[in-house]
Amino acid sequence: MAQKELFYHILKIAKEKKDATIKNEVADLLNVAKNKFSQDKEKALFYCKQLKMFLADRIKTDKIVGYLDEAYFQVLVLETPYNLDSYFLALEWNRPKEEKFWFARRKQLLPILHDIEDLLINDKLDELYLSMPARTGKSTLSVFVVSWLLGVNSELANLYCS
Repeated sequence: MAQKELFYHILKIAKEKKDATIKNEVADLLNVAKNKFSQDKEKALFYCKQLKMFLADRIKTDKIVGYLDEAYFQVLVLETPYNLDSYFLALEWNRPKEEKFWFARRKQLLPILHDIEDLLINDKLDELYLSMPARTGKSTLSVFVVSWLLGVNSELANLYCS
């Protein structure tokens, strides 16, 4: 069975189960997505997106969500080299709610983050200038981006200034 068929077959089984006994299926879905990265990055990211949507839906409805939360975190970690939003969410995963920077400002800063991804990941932009009011998160956002750059390619020379 091809990976695509396998992924959707396991996802179908997991969706049909109404109880909280989908731990094996979730582990299998994670493994298929993880293995797909070596062959087709875009398809692997699509699998991760599908898995995140499934997990988010189950987390809302299931009573026992510990392993679902952990699986969601693992999907975020899988995506971090290719998705800054996932990196930021994973970075702050265990922070106390009142100390989280990204989650509280995500809705407002996500369009800017997509522009940063277009500059750094998608190579759609040559330059990007941010002009925003004071105390909106420009400096902290740039610290997060530089930490992502260092994690993705630690051999690059990086300079940070605010």
